[in-house]
Amino acid sequence: MYICREINDGYGGDYGPLFYCIMETERLNNAIKAALEANNAYLVDTEIQEGNRITVFVDADGGIKISQLKQINREIEGLLDREAEDFALTVSSPGLERPLKVHRQYVNNVGRWLLVKDKTGTQVEGKLIAVNDQEITLEIPAKKKKEAPAVQNIALVDIDETKIQVRF
Repeated sequence: MYICREINDGYGGDYGPLFYCIMETERLNNAIKAALEANNAYLVDTEIQEGNRITVFVDADGGIKISQLKQINREIEGLLDREAEDFALTVSSPGLERPLKVHRQYVNNVGRWLLVKDKTGTQVEGKLIAVNDQEITLEIPAKKKKEAPAVQNIALVDIDETKIQVRF
């Protein structure tokens, strides 16, 4: 079973709507869930593009290993029917360039430097020192050497985007 979406072709008139179809998301989600549970990993994000090009971003507590990524890929493919649905599957770690998406990522990154942008567009950079179900706590470096670092709590619901910052 496929889910089809209309594409606006930009021409209007005689051409009519264009459609592309993607595989049934429930079947895909079930396959991903089963593969992740079997490999002690968790889902960060899934992207499905035209032509059933599927990218699944996963992580694990303590970091994900390449061997786990390969196994998760094999297991997801094994639970999907290539005869019924042609697809291209990529299973990857989120990498440093992708924003944090799920609570568990915050927990796994305590002690790292983050750049947090809230929903008003305000950005703050600091070291993640604590996480709970409602907020994160950042230690913001002092502007002057004699001052103590500031501590700032940011509600998770107020965060628009968070990226890990590499510091040397």
